[in-house]
Amino acid sequence: TVAVKQLLLSDTIAAGHSGSGVSSQALSSDSRQEFEAETEMMFSMSHPNVIRIFGACIDPAQPLCIVEEFAERGSLYSVLRDSSPELEWWLRWRMAKQATMGLHYLHNCDPVILHRDIKSLNFLVDTLWNIKVCGMSLN
Repeated sequence: TVAVKQLLLSDTIAAGHSGSGVSSQALSSDSRQEFEAETEMMFSMSHPNVIRIFGACIDPAQPLCIVEEFAERGSLYSVLRDSSPELEWWLRWRMAKQATMGLHYLHNCDPVILHRDIKSLNFLVDTLWNIKVCGMSLN
């Protein structure tokens, strides 16, 4: 099972652009090349606690999107907020350990990948309660 995420740009994340928003069609060639380079680097990453990337759409005539591993339980945020019954402490500890192992992997890549947005929404949980780091920027 996979998830497809479409890149939506706003004026806050489209560097150098102002206005109400920027579509992927208005993405500069430099930004598109940066997206392609980052996507290629993400393909090379392999760790059980980092979300796996399977493909990407980089066709200039189409919106940019990434095909990635699907985590059935959703974000850690939603799991912690909505869990019924409450998660046992051994499982919480294991999930915290897996999150740190995923971040440790990123920090030991060459070049180093700094996540820059560590929060429970950027950790996904699969069917077996394994944590997958996602939402990292490679630049």
